[in-house]
Amino acid sequence: MKIQNLSAVLGATLLLTHNVSNASLIEFTWTDTLSGANSVVGATVGEVVTTTISVDNGNSGTESQVWNFDDFVSYKLVGESGWWLESTGAVGYGGGLGGNTYWATDIAGDVISAANWSSVSADMTSSWGTSTSDTWWNNGWNYVESFGGVYLDNVSENVEASSWVITNQVDVPEPTSIALLGLGLALLGFSRKKKTV
Repeated sequence: MKIQNLSAVLGATLLLTHNVSNASLIEFTWTDTLSGANSVVGATVGEVVTTTISVDNGNSGTESQVWNFDDFVSYKLVGESGWWLESTGAVGYGGGLGGNTYWATDIAGDVISAANWSSVSADMTSSWGTSTSDTWWNNGWNYVESFGGVYLDNVSENVEASSWVITNQVDVPEPTSIALLGLGLALLGFSRKKKTV
């Protein structure tokens, strides 16, 4: 492989990595059982419901991190019987039983603060329809969502850090890491070509 070709490969690798996003998604999940759902089509009292709150993690790991209102991406409830609802509206402080306004993890990546958040007059999509004036709460009190009238048995647990786990982190590699990988592969190809000559 000629030096010019190696330079071209490295240049292309660096050009491609210039537009790579650094964002990653963190999903906090909590499960409970349904105690009531006034308008949820297909819901059954007693079924397991999973709450997922997704935040933008930027270019960070999950250890010793804090996520605030601006990091919010989505709120989703999924029932064991297949119904679901999701909102991506802006969030604010949820009131209710109090608590923190942020999510946080410790040095091991375990949740040490569950955010007391809500979204008022938010757009909501669901397995049975849409709403443009929905409200959801993660505040340890009363019901958790108004469009479907969703009540959970142990709602006070949703502001307790120990109730939540991080179930998913979708990472996008940093541009520098991709560039170094490209360089390593190019040099490997160059060295293999040199040995066979």
